[in-house]
Amino acid sequence: MDQLPTVLYDDIFVFLEVGEVFGSLIHVCKSFKCTIESSHFLNIHLKWILRLDSIKWVRKENALKLLKDLIKKKKKKRTSDFLEFIPYSTDGGIDEDQECFWFGNGFENNSNTWCTLEGLLNVNASAVLAKTQVVTGYHLANQELIRIVRSWHERKGNVFSKRAEKNAAVIFNQVISSIPLNTLAAEEPDPESFKLIIREIISNLRPFKSGIVKSRRFPDQNNVLDLPFDRDSAENSSFYAVISRIAVSRKGNYTCPVKTLMVFVSHTYIDILDSMLKIYNDMKEYENLKQVHYYFPSSAKPREKIIEPGVEYCEFGWTKEILKPVLWVNFLENNRITQRKFKLKEEVSAKYLYVKLICPEDQREAQRWNHENMNIDCKYVFPEGRIIILE
Repeated sequence: MDQLPTVLYDDIFVFLEVGEVFGSLIHVCKSFKCTIESSHFLNIHLKWILRLDSIKWVRKENALKLLKDLIKKKKKKRTSDFLEFIPYSTDGGIDEDQECFWFGNGFENNSNTWCTLEGLLNVNASAVLAKTQVVTGYHLANQELIRIVRSWHERKGNVFSKRAEKNAAVIFNQVISSIPLNTLAAEEPDPESFKLIIREIISNLRPFKSGIVKSRRFPDQNNVLDLPFDRDSAENSSFYAVISRIAVSRKGNYTCPVKTLMVFVSHTYIDILDSMLKIYNDMKEYENLKQVHYYFPSSAKPREKIIEPGVEYCEFGWTKEILKPVLWVNFLENNRITQRKFKLKEEVSAKYLYVKLICPEDQREAQRWNHENMNIDCKYVFPEGRIIILE
């Protein structure tokens, strides 16, 4: 390489693929090979490709293996897996007539619904990567709950249909509230194991009606709720989610389906009432996002707006700010759609996930239920991708 005329350098970089250029440089330039295979370079590249604020030092062999794996899987364009995030806070309220914290449904791919209290806009919900927690997690606990309720029905010769799964939490709560646990367990093959499972479900789904008052951040208000999670475990965990897709659904006969929403990630904890989230209140138009970046240059710059039938959306560039916006979505009235899966051009890593429901679409007349104050209805917003370990 050192012997080539410099006039050929431009032609090499113009006419050859980048991969070919650097692949060739590795073979002919020893100093270049040593540099890009050094721990320092690999960690910097890993930090950049995962959009990390900081990174625990990853061993050279692990960093190289992880980078190769990330690139290989990206090229294969394989189907992404559901990533479980456990809900822990919302300022969207809770209906005391419900049997569970409904904002937890917002991070699940199931038939349940998440809706805010009436009169609330710019509602936030936050969740932590389940893999960073020592608990089973909301998703797995809910699946276990459904399995148990189905077994109760089958034991009586009844069929528990897929459609009935949305009522499983109600049935479960009614049964464990009215029948002593020891009595329930006596009918099980392994009573002690069954009791442990029941206690784990209750702790992870936290704990229906009896826990609503306890979870209020402000005793006299019913909108800000906090569920327990292990923050230290999350901050110190080597597990990260690499998000490649975000699924959004408002499918259903809702009077106030979400119209505009945003998705954010972070690697460290951010309170649900933090001003970083409030900056993005009322972002109903793409131009509003550009104004945020204009007045706060350190914030993530919105990428080009994409308009497709029934929806417009944009992704965001990298930022050093703790809160990183990932996706802005605005459903349109023309060619109306109710759900969509968004493939991200640039994958992002996360330990925490945030959803902001900005405003609803008024479907009260169409649904023939003209209640005075609007809320915001949403079926789910959840990420897909894979889990990685940085150590």
